Amino acid sequence: MKFTPVRVVCSNTLNQAMERGATLRVAHTMSMKDRLENIAEAINRIDDRFNELGASFRRLACKT
Repeated sequence: MKFTPVRVVCSNTLNQAMERGATLRVAHTMSMKDRLENIAEAINRIDDRFNELGASFRRLACKT
């Protein structure tokens, strides 16, 4: 799973997206469900960071 603020619209932005942001990997095994439950904290931190980025982008959009 990849979290990135880059909007992918072409090969170049796909490469940018793959280079940035957090990556979560979970192997598809019998214990996958348990590990997925344990990554909730990481997802919350990523969500907080995206909210911070959004606020920054909104402030920049208001600048003239």
